[in-house]
This record gives sequence, C-alpha cells and structure tokens, in this order.
Amino acid sequence: MKLEHKRITLNRKSMYYNNKRIMISAVKSGSGKTTVSLALLKALKNRGLKLRSFKCGPDYIDPMLHRSVLGIPCANLDPFFQDRELMRCLFCEKSREADISVIEGVMGYYDGISFDSTDKSSYECAYYLGCPVILVIDGRGMSHSLIALLKGMQSLKYDSGIRGVIINNVPERIYNKLKSVIERETDIVPLGFMPHIAECEIDSRHLGLLTPDDIPEFEKKTAVLGREAESCLDIDAILRLSAEGRSFEYDENHTLNIIASLNTGDISGLRIAVARDEAFSFIYEDNLELMEHLGAEIVFFSPLRDAELPDNIDGCIFYGGYPELYASGLSKNKSMLFSVRKALSEGLPALAECGGFLYLHEYIEDPDGREYAMTGFFNGSRAIKRDRLQHFGYVDLKPYKDDPFIKKGTVLKAHEFHYYVSSLREEHMEICKASDSSIRYKGMLTKNNVLCGFPHFYYYADPSLILNFLKLCRKQGLYDQNSL
Repeated sequence: MKLEHKRITLNRKSMYYNNKRIMISAVKSGSGKTTVSLALLKALKNRGLKLRSFKCGPDYIDPMLHRSVLGIPCANLDPFFQDRELMRCLFCEKSREADISVIEGVMGYYDGISFDSTDKSSYECAYYLGCPVILVIDGRGMSHSLIALLKGMQSLKYDSGIRGVIINNVPERIYNKLKSVIERETDIVPLGFMPHIAECEIDSRHLGLLTPDDIPEFEKKTAVLGREAESCLDIDAILRLSAEGRSFEYDENHTLNIIASLNTGDISGLRIAVARDEAFSFIYEDNLELMEHLGAEIVFFSPLRDAELPDNIDGCIFYGGYPELYASGLSKNKSMLFSVRKALSEGLPALAECGGFLYLHEYIEDPDGREYAMTGFFNGSRAIKRDRLQHFGYVDLKPYKDDPFIKKGTVLKAHEFHYYVSSLREEHMEICKASDSSIRYKGMLTKNNVLCGFPHFYYYADPSLILNFLKLCRKQGLYDQNSL
C-alpha cells in the first residue's frame, strides 16, 4: 500500500487486537528455540493454518529460515528501533489475517540491552503485545533443578507471561518423568518435548546460523522437524494457549501518520535498485515496505549473477550479507563490478551497509585470507577479516557535519556485528554503544553521493535517512548506464 496523498493527517483509529499469538523464548541462547520454532511453524502449516511469523531483535538469518518454511516474509520486532505504538501497529498490520502468529524470541527471555534490566528484551516485546510465552529449555543433564529454573523465570516478573514449557533434547521417557513433576510443582503447562535429531541440526558460522541457501536439504530437514513436532508437541494445547493473549489497543493509522508527517516533496516514482542474492541478504522487510510507502519502486538485482545494474534507476542500495563467502563469484562477475563502479563514480546515489560496504572496496579477504577484487569504488582499499568480533550490538550515530543524507544534530539508531575492518578512514560520524555510552569511536564515510559503513539501519527508527536519500535520488535524476 502506497500513501498517495502527502501532508495529510489521519485521525487516530483505535482498534483492539485479540488474535491468536504465541512467543517461543528460552532461558539462554543455544537452548534450541530456533529449531523448536521451525518445527512448530512447519507442523502448523501442515495443518493448513494461515500463519505469520516474527523474530525479536536485530536478526536477519532466523527470519530467512522462517520465510523458507512459510513462503512469506518474517518481520522483526525490536524495542530498540520500535516504540510500543510502532511495534503494535506493525505487528497488527502483518498478523491481522493470520490464524496464529508465532514470535521467536532473542537470546534469553529477559536479556536485553544491559546486564541490569530487561530493557529491549523479548520480555518487553511479549509485554507490549500481550503475548503468552512458551519457554524452550535444554533438558540435557537436568532433573529437579528444572523446576527451580521454571519457577525463577516465571516469578522474576509478576507479568512475565510465561505459560508453557517445551523440553528440548530429551527422549520421551525422560520428558514423561519431568512432565508429572512440572504439573505438580508449577502452574506452567508442559507442552511436549523435542528429541535430539542429529540429521536436523543447523550449523552455525561466525555471525550466527547458516542461511537456508547454505543448509543442505533444508526442506527435508524442516519436513522431519514438522513431523516430530506433530508427534512430540501438544499442538492443540499450544493453539489453546495462543488464544489466551491479553487484548490491547493500537492505532491502525500509526505508521501512515508517521509517513504523512514527513516533508516528502516529490519523490514518487523513483526506481531504487536493491542488491539481493546469497551474498546480500541481510534486509529488513520493513525497510523495503517503507520505501514503497514513500512512493519508490524496488528493483532487485544480483551482484553474483546479473551482468550489470538494472537500467533506468534513480538510486542503489547494498545491504549486508556474506560477500566474503561468495567473494570468488562476485570477483568473477567483472561486468557487474564495472557497472557499479562506473555508476557510483558518475554520481548515482547509493547506501551501503556492512557487507555492502565491503563490496565497494577494491579487495576483500575471504575467511581463508585469500584476496579477491571487488568494485574498487574506493580505490586501493582493502576489507580485512579479524579473528574476533570488532563491534557488536546497538549503537547511536551522530554526524560531525551536514551532508545530503543526514544533518548534524540528528541521532541515528543502528546495530553492528562484524569481524571485518576497513583500510579506509571512517570518520564521518561518532558512534556510541547504546549499552555503554563511554564506548565511542568513529565510523561511516561518504564519497560522491554514497553513504556507507558497517552499521545496519532500520528506517522507521528515523525515516529522515531514507527520505533524504530518496530526495537525493530525485535531485540527481534518472540513471541509464546505456546512455552514458
């Protein structure tokens, strides 16, 4: 849906949300909540239910896994980027037609931006959305201590929302023993178990789980998980629990009012090329939708397979991903490298985040230390892999000076997670770690009409970045490489 009329104010339209929803969370990372979420989604899909899925936090890979199971986009819920009203509106927009919505949590249920609070945690998301919560607990090596764990998790907050538990990595005979104790000692509903299935394990790499494209026989694995879920989980009880969420009020026009309040000018009809393939896949669906709301047409292309940029485009965006894993293929596509370098050098506006930023270097190291030629937009530059994370977590960015993308005094929210460093001097903005304001460093850089760096942005957090980018695209005019 595109907003056709600018500078209008829509009245608040209060609605009440009562639809079925459930959150799958855990005590800590590594408990198996992604495996259980995929298994549950597949089982519910097999029953013919209409589903929507969501992922808490700044995650790109789990949403890709969800999408591969359901065949539709998975949206992110993130209280760092979304206040309560925005989260509720986006959630309700996407889930109103669903029979049930499944939300996968991030990290441990109460883990957020700092050690001393639940701020920006999965708990906060569940609270905003009145969502019943099912904990996934890795039951290996546990017996009665599991009861203490459950009671502590539930009682930490009087409104924890924790209603059920799934025991992961245990056989049926162990689950049956635990089930009777859980029922006797707590009011948390035991909802089944998932046995350890070696052939369905999803491997990880340095930034998290493998993407669906990199998982051998992913469809076969999820089919097995779906059958196991139908057999080992109490699906009917989970569906009953999902109907017991707390009703809440939300403004149906909240996102449209955000857009209507912007001084957009004439930016409708712009064609924005977005890199999207195995190498560049870290993309928020909300970012694409916001650009479409603002009147832009999104044109996807593959730096791996396409010969050149699409024709008749006004701007270009390179989001993050794993270009280092596909460096050989990217490097061999000489015509695309030339097309990108030529277009950006001649003034085509562009944004490049993390992996997209690496692609604009002259050389990139792959994980084995081999160098491959990239676009060379930044002549003589190198992207170099380190053995440990360089930056990780939420950040606030403050420009040192005005530029076409953002004005001095603006604070942009973003997140970073990367092992790479650049040989370039990234000194355009001050970057401050959101969880510890004493940690500050310089980042981002501009050249021609290109803004790039390691941070990832969520446009609804401050639409001025993408709005100014689109205005710059309009100012620069249509780019057709065949006419130059």
